[in-house]
Amino acid sequence: MSQNVFRTSFRASVHTRELQNIFCKPKLAYFSSKKRATTANSSSWLKRFLTPAEERDLYFDITSSFRKKLVEQSEKSHQSYSNIIEHALLASNNKVAIQKIIPAHRLKDLQTEIDKAGKEKDIQKLQQLEEELLSESGLYNQQLITMYNRLIRAYLWSGNLQYAEGILTKIRNQDLLPTTRTFTYLIKAYLEANQLSKANNMAETMQHLSLLNLKRYHSFDVEVMLRYYIACGDKHAIDYLWRDMTPLIDMINPTLKVLTIYIDYLLSTATSGIDRTNENGIDMVSQVAQIVLHKYQKTETVSLEAFVTWLKATKILASQQHTRYTQQAEELLCYLIERAPSIQDSMSISKPAISIDNNYQKMITELINHIVQLYTTENQALKILAFYYKLRKVMARSVLPEELLDSKAIQTVKSTLQRVEEKSKYDSDSNSRQIITSLEGLITDV
Repeated sequence: MSQNVFRTSFRASVHTRELQNIFCKPKLAYFSSKKRATTANSSSWLKRFLTPAEERDLYFDITSSFRKKLVEQSEKSHQSYSNIIEHALLASNNKVAIQKIIPAHRLKDLQTEIDKAGKEKDIQKLQQLEEELLSESGLYNQQLITMYNRLIRAYLWSGNLQYAEGILTKIRNQDLLPTTRTFTYLIKAYLEANQLSKANNMAETMQHLSLLNLKRYHSFDVEVMLRYYIACGDKHAIDYLWRDMTPLIDMINPTLKVLTIYIDYLLSTATSGIDRTNENGIDMVSQVAQIVLHKYQKTETVSLEAFVTWLKATKILASQQHTRYTQQAEELLCYLIERAPSIQDSMSISKPAISIDNNYQKMITELINHIVQLYTTENQALKILAFYYKLRKVMARSVLPEELLDSKAIQTVKSTLQRVEEKSKYDSDSNSRQIITSLEGLITDV
């Protein structure tokens, strides 16, 4: 009994040294019969301290304990990493079952039903769909946010800003991270409701969440933020927005409506100094016009608002003090004539359609005469003929009447044609061919 007590009390303190003697220095054989014989007189109890069988049991006990601890630590580490991953994927209060995912066709049905209810202004249906989303346990966070954004838009379509704000409250209560679109939907609604202070709060929240990043933007988001900065009168924010968007224009792919809003801002803001003597202002108009001519050739028609705005921009480009922009003004004018809105489109404006139509037809006629006169002053006979040819081609595809070409412009073109013909009679064949080639080059892509 005493030997067992002794062995139990001292095992923890001596087992390390004893194991070193056993396993690291096997030749010493501390517990061999020879060694036990030499120490029998001084310490007889050592004869029965550890037998070979006890040594083996001790080794197995230690090995087993080590393996057990290793497994425990491994499970703890695994559990810790699992918790981290789970926390990153799922919000703390959001009950999401990763194993259960709503089928794609059901998500598609939900999207369709939400959009339909919003367009039909069916508030009751939207509330039912909202309850269904709240009870679903098969949506990932990103899917849930996308559906919530859709609900916000649907509520706004139905004219219920308060319900849309309620969706944002639910997003926050569930510890979900809103997206850029969550806020731009609401900012647009606040601007339309003349609630600029609430729009300011949304913009500040976006900044706090690092969502004021153009790489996250689409054309709709750029349009909303541009309108917001214009409403705030924040010239620097508008300039930064345009500057940062220019390198990303192919990625963001802004619509013609976005560019029209910006060009209208340039034309109407007194601080921009856009007039016939401001070179920097003209350069900005030219830059935006070039984007329109390059990216929107496939556009069939433009809205009346865009048509009027870009006519004003064309007039600026055709100013006499900046004759180097005349060619671009010509291209932009042909672009607008070909894509002019119909009378039905003009009816959307509160003013009488026929008076609006006549006013801007008169502006087009004046622009045509002005461009022809500029080419005449610069002695650019071939450009006059090419311009006339382009006008005839685009008018044949336009809803505008051919009377846009008045007698003055036609007479100038006839006189120019006679001069070119007279000149070609006395020129060599090579010069005549060169004139024809130059003219063909001016009327390509018409």
